[in-house]
Amino acid sequence: MPAFTVLVVALIVSTMVYCRVLESATIYLNRGHCRHRNGTIKNGETRNIKRPCARATCSGGNLVFQMCNLVTNTDDKCQVVKGKGRYPECCPRLYCS
Repeated sequence: MPAFTVLVVALIVSTMVYCRVLESATIYLNRGHCRHRNGTIKNGETRNIKRPCARATCSGGNLVFQMCNLVTNTDDKCQVVKGKGRYPECCPRLYCS
């Protein structure tokens, strides 16, 4: 039963993250550039950004995001710590004592 609960929670969190990325991934291709709320990325260029915490690549008019891995905590001796800065430093990490 606990494994099922963890699976359901992980699925919900993954869905929330995916929806957040879709919400923030509005792009426009303009003269070989992808415009995003975080700025302009040239076609073929990759940038590490803070919000969302991702690597963004403009490719053929599509802005592709590489996101952080999902981190889940199932151990009382561990905690998920939010990262700071740009991708991948902003990704959450699991620290255990």
